[in-house]
Parts: sequence; C-alpha cells; structure tokens
Amino acid sequence: MSRIALLIVTCLFALACGPEDRGRPLTVAAASSVADAVGAIAREFERETGNAVDLTTGSTGVLALQLREGAPFDLFLGADSETAERLASDGFLDPESLAVYTTGELVLWQPENDAPPLSGAAGLMAPQWADRRIAIANPETAPYGRAALRVVERIAPTGALASRLVYAGDVKSAWQIAASGNADAAFVAISVLRPEDEPRVLRLNEYEGTRIAHTMGIAANSLHPETAERFAAHLRASDAARRIAADFRAPALATIDWRPVWISIHVSVAATVLAVVLGSLLGWMLAQRRFPGQRLFEAAVLLPLVLPPTVLGYFLLVAIGADSAIGRLWEALFGAPLAFTVNAAIVAASVATIPIVARQLAAAFSISDPEVTEAARLAGASGWNLFWHVHLPQIRAPLVAAATIAFARAMGDFGTTLMVAGSLPGRTQTASLAIYDYIVTGRDHEAMVLVVLVSILALVTLVVTQPREN
Repeated sequence: MSRIALLIVTCLFALACGPEDRGRPLTVAAASSVADAVGAIAREFERETGNAVDLTTGSTGVLALQLREGAPFDLFLGADSETAERLASDGFLDPESLAVYTTGELVLWQPENDAPPLSGAAGLMAPQWADRRIAIANPETAPYGRAALRVVERIAPTGALASRLVYAGDVKSAWQIAASGNADAAFVAISVLRPEDEPRVLRLNEYEGTRIAHTMGIAANSLHPETAERFAAHLRASDAARRIAADFRAPALATIDWRPVWISIHVSVAATVLAVVLGSLLGWMLAQRRFPGQRLFEAAVLLPLVLPPTVLGYFLLVAIGADSAIGRLWEALFGAPLAFTVNAAIVAASVATIPIVARQLAAAFSISDPEVTEAARLAGASGWNLFWHVHLPQIRAPLVAAATIAFARAMGDFGTTLMVAGSLPGRTQTASLAIYDYIVTGRDHEAMVLVVLVSILALVTLVVTQPREN
C-alpha cells in the first residue's frame, strides 16, 4: 500500500511540475496606464485573427523585472522609452522591434470630496490643502510616478509636499486610491480616467515631461514572435495609438475571468500534496529524532511561518530565478524558466504551507502510542517501515486537519506567489491575485463574486474534512 501511495504522490508531483505548455496564447505585458485600451484592442485582434491573447498589466518597472527573471512575455508595452531601451540593450527585447506605439499625458485629478477645488497644481501648496494627501504611482517602478515626482519638486522645491504623498503600486492604483477617498487628489495618466472624471481634471502643460512616449518591443525569448509582430503591427496600422492616448477610458466590461479559480484549485491541490509529503517527513524527524543542531534545524523549518510574505517571496525568487542554479537547471531539463510560471506558484504555496504541516504533525508524532511503536520495533520494523506502517496510521486525524489547513493556506497565498509567479492571467493569476486586480481597477462587483466563491469553497473544504464524532 505504501508503494502505491508513493507512486500516486510521484505522479502528482510530476503532473504539477511538468514543463509548460508551448501552445499557450500570446502573452502581452502592458503598463497599467494603457491596460484598458490595450485590452479592448486585444479582443479585436482575437476576433480578427483567431489568436488568443493573455494580457498582464502592472507598472512598467515591475513588468520589466518579471521579464528579466524569466516571465514568459511575448510583447512588452511600457509606459516610457527608457525601460524598453534598457531591456533591449541587456538582451531581453529584440532591438529591431522597438517602436513608439503611443504618447501618454500626466494630469492632476481631484475626485468629488470636501477638499477645496484646485485651479492648478500649485494649489496643492495652499494652506487649505496643508493636511490633504496626494496619490502618485511609485517613482521607483512607474514612469508616471517619476514624472509626477518631478512636477511635485517643481511645485515644492523644499520638499514640503513629500510627507503628504501616498505611493501606489502603479498609476491605475493611484487613481483607485483617490477614487476610494483615501487621497484627496492624484497625479495619473489621463488614459486611466473615466468620462465622468473629466470636470475635475487639471492639465499640466506648463510643466516639462508630462507627455511621455510609450515604447514597445518583442521579447527575445518569445515563443510566438510572429504573432507578437502581427499584434504590434495591428497597434501601428490601426487607430490603436489614438485610442490608447484618448482623453478618457471607456468603462471596463463587467466580465469575470473564471480561470483564476481553477488555477487556485490546481495550485492548492499540488501544494497540499507536496506539503503533506514533505511536512510529514519533517514532522517525524522533529518529533522522533535527536541530532546535533536540531533546534537550528527546527527554526529553519518553521522560519517561513514568521517571515513576511514578500521577504519569503524574495528569497524564493533569488533561489529559483532565471540566474539561479536551480532556475538554470530547470530550464536545461524542461526548456522553460521556472520563475513566473504555475510551477513557481506551486513552489511558493508549498514553501508557505510545509511549516504548518510539519509543526502540526510533529506534535502528533510526539504523542503517538509508544507501546505500539515499541511492539513494532520488537517485531523487526525500522526506518521507513516504521514510519509508513506504524507512525502514519496513528496520526490520520491530525494529518487530515493539517492537509485541510495547508489547502486553505495555499488558496489564500498572495504576497509570496506574486513575488515568484507574478499575476499572469490564465497562467499564474490565482483567485487572490485576481481579487486584488479587480479591486485596484474599481471592479468591485467582480471582486465580490470571487470573494464569495472562494469563501464558499473554503467553507465546503472545512465541512467535508471535519472529523465526524461517533
């Protein structure tokens, strides 16, 4: 029986960690400032050509970092020219494919609130605005954030506005912060605003650098360079550039992508299997074995429980990234990177859940019946036979409980998965990541549907695995 169980586990591991499917859709990485327009253009491209397109959005700097770490992008649409040029010079984009596809504009937007109406950006220094907050995209990763920071420095050379700035992950998130009432104004790309936002938009024509050229390029390791070139040509040949740079975006279609739910289930099941197998072994070692350095070993096993998810994600990204020994070995074996794939999401969820299983089972192993163990030893059982036939049968209930918690933890993982797998729609975007994306883009209805669905799934999992009392 143990051999059959081991074979099943091995098959599940191979299924979960197999090479990536090369028949995947065209993957386009687009800056959040052009996400809505590019999404609409991608749907048109799909209808006209029959080629499926998956759109990944975020700040230009984050998308560039993901591309450097092996993210399977085919086409990169940045919100500036410098980032694409650096990627091309470093060998990540085809230099001959670089082209400006549109020009964006930075504006100052004030939502409907109780703050005094602004007549210009200089009004941010007025006494009535002394305690008001201003949202901007992170200047470290977002071109519009850098442009906004230059305008702020022109307005307040002494840094008087620095303490009132609220940094967002990207320019669309900056709009959402202000739209939700958590900031009183925002420096944003005009392309992320809605038609109803028009009356409260302030142009910044008197400041240099508020009009930003956007450059695109085909990834050097693209699996679909011909399709990527056709999509790029579609952008150049049609009125796409005008639509991307249009004054105001159209409302997003109220459609829900159900793929994140299935990806979450896939990742959670695979991560739970790995966590149960490895966590059982580690728990047994912690409970049954005494060896030098055991306290340090136990601390290392439990460390992921106390590390912030982004810190754990950073360690994993360094360990399995494109330039790491593990990443290079994986690519040599399977012909595709490990980072920013569904396999990386499984690794992230597994590492986050293994300590939970190990700790719970270590406690269960430590209180297992010593008489049964001793009797098995006298009968000649030792090593693996003792583990599989004596110890494991005694902890069935704790094992089911640990697996349930591991599954729930894997379903809800966010920060670690985002760091090592990204949020690639249809590929690595889990339900948690999709909910976040819906919220920051103002699609509260879609977010609520996924929240309710995931909550029901979690509740059903707990009910089904709840041990019944005799």
